[in-house]
Amino acid sequence: MFRVFLLVAVLWFHNMAKSQKHIGFLTTPEKIKSGNHIMPYCHEETGEVLISIQRNQYIERLCYDSVYKLSGSYDVNTTDITIETYAEFTPALVDQGRINGKYYELYSCKSKLVLIELDFLNKKDSTVLTMDFKSNKKEEQPAFAVFYLDAIRILTYKNKTNELILYQWAPGKNTDSTVLSMPPASLSAAELKQYGKEYKINYKKIITGITKGHPTTHSAYSKNQEDKIRFFFAIEGGAGYNMLEIDVPANKVSTSNFIINDMRFNMVDATPDVRRTPVSVIYGDYLIVRNTSNYFFEYSFFDLRTKEKVASHKAGSPKELRNVVHSEFLQIGTWGSKKEEKELDNEKAYLRKLSSGIPFIKVSPDGEDSLLITTGS
Repeated sequence: MFRVFLLVAVLWFHNMAKSQKHIGFLTTPEKIKSGNHIMPYCHEETGEVLISIQRNQYIERLCYDSVYKLSGSYDVNTTDITIETYAEFTPALVDQGRINGKYYELYSCKSKLVLIELDFLNKKDSTVLTMDFKSNKKEEQPAFAVFYLDAIRILTYKNKTNELILYQWAPGKNTDSTVLSMPPASLSAAELKQYGKEYKINYKKIITGITKGHPTTHSAYSKNQEDKIRFFFAIEGGAGYNMLEIDVPANKVSTSNFIINDMRFNMVDATPDVRRTPVSVIYGDYLIVRNTSNYFFEYSFFDLRTKEKVASHKAGSPKELRNVVHSEFLQIGTWGSKKEEKELDNEKAYLRKLSSGIPFIKVSPDGEDSLLITTGS
């Protein structure tokens, strides 16, 4: 039941992020059983939905068009990869993307990385890239990945030398690689003095698997001087976020910090209902953070180019919180409601609901100068 709901939920998030007011439903060729593992993927530009369903050693590939009609399917019999949760020795699915109009899936474990091309026309999988770190004895481990329209960039991490190796793969081209030196620490001397060592990120401990990156350009072969890749780590205690930024043309890695909450207040002084929980999303060159507790409500906007906070919308007093719930802004649905209604008109109940469950936030353009934020838990 949970996995079927997950499919509907993913489609709902996808539709809401596109300012649509309907939920799409799709039917799989075979009944999904409780032991099956499912991985859905919605492509924003084409509107297509790809679903991989694993039944023991079989992986079923399903492709649905933008109106959720089945347009292609095939089965794969394999024990070399898995779409289950992270496995120590078997590469597990960590990301999906589209390169030159074809769909690809990236699988990874600690010692190996595999890139698979999905071919619905010929009904087969093709392994286009394999990186075996154990046999090559490179002392590398998979760290980051970024899909582009024309290539994929994969970064591995060398723990002993604190270095990143940037690989770039594209169909029909050689795989290029570049060695990058990591920053000596996540905090600058001034930040260390201001916040303390508790705010530091230990990259050697935190880089344990593939993390998705956020590129500033759609093309890996762009001549744009702002060809950068950004990766984010949560600072302990809900204190904020650390960003690793790779300037590809300059072969340089830098670090920045966006402090949202006081760590001591959140981890020591605050009770669970007062503790603030940040939830973030990257939209273009902006980091957008929803920061809430049962008594606090705030949105912060950070410019990733200048590393500065450019806007903050906060409600602190009971009157301000009530204004948020009873605002003039159009609220499309309330916690799964299909109607445009405000079922939770009590601000305390509203924030309690917001703080429970698994939080999410998605952003999409809504006109020339507005953003649509889909959020909840």
